[in-house]
Amino acid sequence: MHAAATPLTLPQAWSLGTYRRLDQLQVPAFGADKAAATAQAPRVVTQQALHALPWQLPRELLSLGDFIGGQAPPAGALDTATGLAVLLRHLAAPLSYQPLNPYPVHRAVPSPRCAWPCSLLLLQRASQGVQVWRYEQDHHALADAGWLQGGDALLGTHTMALLGVARFWSLAERYGDSAPFNTMLEAGMAQSQVQLLARALGWAAEPLEHDPAALQAAAPLLQPLEAVGHALRFSPAAGPLQLNGPAVRTAVAGHQPGAGLLQRFTQLGALAAPFAAVGPAAELPPLATAALPVPAAHRGHGLLALMRDRRSGNDRPGLAPRLAPQAADAAAQLLALWRGIAAQRHTLPGEASLQPLLLWLQDRPALLDLHGRAQPVPAGAPLAQRLQDAMPSPRVRHTAAAMTCHALWCVDLADAEARHGAAALRRLHLAAGAQAQDFSLAATALGLFARPLRMLREQRLEADLALPGPIAYQVMCGQDRSTNTRWEL
Repeated sequence: MHAAATPLTLPQAWSLGTYRRLDQLQVPAFGADKAAATAQAPRVVTQQALHALPWQLPRELLSLGDFIGGQAPPAGALDTATGLAVLLRHLAAPLSYQPLNPYPVHRAVPSPRCAWPCSLLLLQRASQGVQVWRYEQDHHALADAGWLQGGDALLGTHTMALLGVARFWSLAERYGDSAPFNTMLEAGMAQSQVQLLARALGWAAEPLEHDPAALQAAAPLLQPLEAVGHALRFSPAAGPLQLNGPAVRTAVAGHQPGAGLLQRFTQLGALAAPFAAVGPAAELPPLATAALPVPAAHRGHGLLALMRDRRSGNDRPGLAPRLAPQAADAAAQLLALWRGIAAQRHTLPGEASLQPLLLWLQDRPALLDLHGRAQPVPAGAPLAQRLQDAMPSPRVRHTAAAMTCHALWCVDLADAEARHGAAALRRLHLAAGAQAQDFSLAATALGLFARPLRMLREQRLEADLALPGPIAYQVMCGQDRSTNTRWEL
């Protein structure tokens, strides 16, 4: 899956994923050449036979109140092709166009500078074996990708699976040595999204991260500098997928690995290895069965509508929130929604080593845990000022003054290494990404944008807030400005 490289210890690899990477790794996007910020892997155009998925899709599946309340849609309400089209559209297809955003085309799962480094493979059990389809996101269609030998170990008792292939090479032209960190965090966000969608569709499903044999069975589908990112196996209630009509042959644009990546980015191979490592078997925890409370003001939100409406807060000047009053209990509402959404999916192995925290910056600023309990912080500057002081960019430091809140995830590295061994780095980032997606959907329900980021001076924030461990991931939230024009695609 990657070239041989000198193995890194977990603390070594972790430190290279923090703000220190700017002077210890080769990261073109943050160098002197500003064009590198938008660099892409070499483009390639191929002729492919595509099977179109349904375009006439339901606008909604469940209200947020019904979803968190445990209500499932009627069994077989959608045929498998339509259900799959809903899932893939709200996972990877273009969803909105934002003309004043530097990156105008957006999808439901955010991506570093809208690069989308994860490709999607759909597997289905057939009489001849396990058939593989590749989802072409821009065409909302499936292309035949052959057959997987030994695929039964991947599917287990289920009939289908969706693999998000983390293509570290696809971000390397932009993020160089640090590409695996961003790629696996995005894979974690997609992991949450696909699990939530499967739950809303009423499909029996389970993530593959708990099953090392399933992950190893996917190895023939991977190229160098690739790994399984997010992965879910499932059994649609309406039975196997039936594709109607003949395939249409057309030109499809894509990307391919650039030449000499491991020579140009000398630590890329060493950092890709722990993100491709397969961890030990872990118990799959049961899904929540008890209905959780949903704040009354948000029960009517549609789940799919939230996924379509999620925003990054960007317009032409950059990250630009506006000051706006919040309800007195807004923090409590946000945390209740966050807990409720997270309970609708299986937890991932790495989540046991994470501690999520919310830095609430509006009235009565506080550092809160997931249950709203205030955490002790050292005396000193206002919390908003401490967050601003951790910003590396003066422009972002200025705009951060209007942020509503800031979520962050701290990790226990020793605990993660004891639980997951060589796969600790991979599982921590998958878990942090998944929890960030849960939180971001909750923030969207409150009318906030949700902007994931890593480029803060983590050590400064860890010290100023006396955090319980190093920071894995962060999400900034605020009110969009009226100039953030957005059209749904």
